[in-house]
Amino acid sequence: MSKFDADIAYYRRRAAESAERALAAPTPGARLAHEELARLYRARLATLEEELPARRQG
Repeated sequence: MSKFDADIAYYRRRAAESAERALAAPTPGARLAHEELARLYRARLATLEEELPARRQG
């Protein structure tokens, strides 16, 4: 697995874990914090996935 593929897997895993933690959060503040982390991980993942076709070709 290339570093790029490992990065994608990492951000997918972290986004899913953060979303799960948001659902299980004991307080509204904790829920919001985990939702924000999930949003940031998904944003980075989207950026990486946009770069994927170019990386696979080159």
